Amino acid sequence: MKAVILAAGFSTKLEPLTNFISPAMLPLGNKPVMQHIVEWLAKNRIKEVIITTHILAEQIETHFGGGQRWGLHISYSLENQDLGDAGSLRRLTGAADSTLLVIQGDQLPNLDLEAMIEMHHRVKAMVTAAMVPTSEGSNKSEFYLDSGGSLRNQQDSAHNENSVSAVECLPIFLVEPEVLGYISSGKKTDMRHDLLPYLIKKGVQTGGFLCSWDQGNVEGVENFQRAQSMLLNDSIQQATPAGRLNTGKVWFGRNVSIHPSAKIIEPVCLGDHCRIEAQGVIGPNVVLGSGVFVDQGATIANSTVLEKTYLGRLVNIQDALVYRNILIKTDTGSTAFVPDRFLLSGIEPGTWMEGLRRVLELGFVLLLILVMLPLFLFSAVLSLLSRPKTWIVYEERLSSTMAELEASSLREPRTVRLPRFGCNPSNAPGRLLQRLGWDGLPMLFSIFQGHIALVGVGPLRPEQYAQVTEEWQRQRFLSLAGLTGLWYITSSSQASLDEQFVVDCYYAVTRNWKIDLDILWKTIPTWWRRVTA
Repeated sequence: MKAVILAAGFSTKLEPLTNFISPAMLPLGNKPVMQHIVEWLAKNRIKEVIITTHILAEQIETHFGGGQRWGLHISYSLENQDLGDAGSLRRLTGAADSTLLVIQGDQLPNLDLEAMIEMHHRVKAMVTAAMVPTSEGSNKSEFYLDSGGSLRNQQDSAHNENSVSAVECLPIFLVEPEVLGYISSGKKTDMRHDLLPYLIKKGVQTGGFLCSWDQGNVEGVENFQRAQSMLLNDSIQQATPAGRLNTGKVWFGRNVSIHPSAKIIEPVCLGDHCRIEAQGVIGPNVVLGSGVFVDQGATIANSTVLEKTYLGRLVNIQDALVYRNILIKTDTGSTAFVPDRFLLSGIEPGTWMEGLRRVLELGFVLLLILVMLPLFLFSAVLSLLSRPKTWIVYEERLSSTMAELEASSLREPRTVRLPRFGCNPSNAPGRLLQRLGWDGLPMLFSIFQGHIALVGVGPLRPEQYAQVTEEWQRQRFLSLAGLTGLWYITSSSQASLDEQFVVDCYYAVTRNWKIDLDILWKTIPTWWRRVTA
């Protein structure tokens, strides 16, 4: 027997998440939903698996590879169009040399596979579909199951001597290779709505396996959170959350940090490198992905927070699916994008691009110092003439570190001491040095220490921090203080602190390497205008 996992379909019920995460890769208990399927197949001694893919195929292939981790052989069938689940099977005709177990990639299997296989062979069915009883008052019934295990349509069921029950079809099937010949090639065909009714009409023996267990799937945000709760509460057979099970129903990943005053209400699953600050309340029925940061006093219940997400202080998350700044309510399905980074945001790890940027910045600063060496010497002479005993002075400024930015910890920015050439404006050398603006040249060396950046927000004095009273003003600390910046090239030397805050916050939330290069290009003309004004 071979297994076919269908992961080539489109899904709009979990947009916008499924625009950049494959539905089959959405995490349930901090494992991709398809990984639960793969583990279930391995436990049932199925060794060969075919995965059909289409959109975001690279996510699936990168995670599962050849299947060696689970003792399986996994191959892939990449489709260039959406053919439906039955249409995907039709393309596998050459590989179908035995009974196929077909399952949708976003469906948690929660049934006795051995019993389903036994019934499939007993009734000599060409197709057997997993079924659940139709809920009372539901209009979803397309099939009726007789006491012998055969599927009937509504007309046949009315004349059948055996007792029948209305059932709904689940996306789990046992399919014999001959059935693939009934599927039109290159045409979008659905197993439940097209193929099964057609086979019943043609008189092909079609079976139904009635499941006695509730099922889980991620078709829609309400079902997604429901499946999470089922998994956490041991309601799904042969499936467990990721991590180490602690006392009760709390699963821990690696390097989880929980403040002693935080409260965990089971069941809860915490991913790798999660951090929960003081007075945080997590649970019940909560899954936190890897790298989630829960700040002081935040509460989360009946919700899922996906990886690398920051939850701000005193934020209250109830019945929601959260990914970075996207919040989807599980009860209404409504989606909100939260622009305030101090409430919800993503936590981006340092990348090789950031490392490359840092190397290029340091190389440019070193070159700048060598080229400007005569200016350094001239400015040092002016400073010695102006203030011979204190020709180098240090000024305290506030500047956040990259580590603080990545963790989004929102602690107060650290104070750094930046060197300057001392100048006394009461004498000619001091006035000239101040007029030229070269007294700040020694700050170039602070870039090597990581205290400031070449381009950044305006250096803020500690006493000016008292004027940072609104949340939007704090966004300026998303960037290090800079030797130059948008604050320098767009504002006059007499600009108010409020004006600088506006410019700094705009730069901090829009900054990229192109903006930084443009600022560097405009810095010298701006300096010249100020000198000659």
